[in-house]
Amino acid sequence: MISKEFTVLITVLVGIATCCVYVHQCVFLVYCFAPMPWNGSVTLYNKVIRPFILKHQKKIDESIGKAASAAKTAFNEGCL
Repeated sequence: MISKEFTVLITVLVGIATCCVYVHQCVFLVYCFAPMPWNGSVTLYNKVIRPFILKHQKKIDESIGKAASAAKTAFNEGCL
């Protein structure tokens, strides 16, 4: 049987951990929206998103072409 003190301790620790997650999320969002030239959104785009897109650009373009072709075929056949 779990003691009452242990249950209270676990409840408090979970509450603190949840609070820390929300604090970190808020700090990250403030960093992303900060009115600075080197804010988080610019850094995230330049360091993560843009290199990923450039690396996979050919596959992305092919997939968009296939999707456009399938949509055009479905539209011409009256499926849409």
